[in-house]
Amino acid sequence: MTIYSRLLISASVALCATSAMAEDYFLQAFGGANSIIVWKSSDAQSEGMQLIQAGVHKTNPAMVMKLVSCIEKPGTRVIITDMGFVTHDIMVIDGKDQGCRGNIAAEELGRGVPASGSSTGRQ
Repeated sequence: MTIYSRLLISASVALCATSAMAEDYFLQAFGGANSIIVWKSSDAQSEGMQLIQAGVHKTNPAMVMKLVSCIEKPGTRVIITDMGFVTHDIMVIDGKDQGCRGNIAAEELGRGVPASGSSTGRQ
């Protein structure tokens, strides 16, 4: 088997695995929220949550928004670019913010097909 054939087989296997992952995940609201914040990074998420807990979002929302990559609705399809234990790096693959990349809490990731009309249930 030539090196070209081996590379082609490896690329095909990787592409099939990536394609399956891409269609299996979506954003889901957590804790009664009606939208999901996609933070620019896990550090941005930590900093943003500290600012929100301190009430800064009420007096200076621009300070928090600098840390946000996009804000999405439940059911938005995503792919995982780096899966973690507490947070995941994702990329939005549908909707107006297609291509948005960032970090979400693990609880905000659903797997499978979103339940119709439901935005909070885990799957």
